[in-house]
Amino acid sequence: MKHPAVAQPQAAVVLRVRPYRESSLLVELLSEGDGRVGVVARGARRPRSALKGILQPFALILASWSGRGELGTLRHAERGARAFELGGDALLCAYYAAELVLVLLARGDPHPATFQCLRTLLGRLGGPGSLQTALRWFELRLLQDLGYGLVLDREAETGAAIRADAQYRYRLEHGAVAYAPGNGAGIPVGGDTLIALREDRLAGQEQLREAKTLLQHALQLYLGERSLKTREVLRQLHELGCE
Repeated sequence: MKHPAVAQPQAAVVLRVRPYRESSLLVELLSEGDGRVGVVARGARRPRSALKGILQPFALILASWSGRGELGTLRHAERGARAFELGGDALLCAYYAAELVLVLLARGDPHPATFQCLRTLLGRLGGPGSLQTALRWFELRLLQDLGYGLVLDREAETGAAIRADAQYRYRLEHGAVAYAPGNGAGIPVGGDTLIALREDRLAGQEQLREAKTLLQHALQLYLGERSLKTREVLRQLHELGCE
């Protein structure tokens, strides 16, 4: 999709930066007003470029650009109000979230809710809380913003409220169904996990495991054949005991 020129700087998060030609950078942004955009930062790799140190992955910047095709030309960029200090596992989690955005959001399609959620996620990843809880929160809200939200407050077939002490099978694009012998189709998940996921208060290994399984199945439904490189890296780290 073609994206319009942006004359006045708007807030954006840098999703990915790659070398482009001899002295430029190819930058993918998630902007507040225009969604995902790709821009060429001409001369940004030159030693005296004013952009040096600004276009870093996950930096919050103010940016403007011009152009009518798939790739615009960056006209201005400056540091935003805050920087996210990320390292180790938190940095890997940020790359995973950025890859989800790059794969699932089309260029030029505004998603202000996802922009705000990504900002919040980066702040959470740089804080003292659980990385896994923060990721599940972001995955859930990304699905909601794309129109693929999960129903976590009631049963799909009866409309009854989800009970914390009950066991369910979650059927994608249908909802949670109370588990009964012979009625086991779907993703196993406890009612306490569904409630905790909805209220952003996941706790304990069982809830985290169930929520991760549910959301990864939901995301894969819309990713289709596309795979995520960062998910494979995180899986390998988990197998090595590093996650």
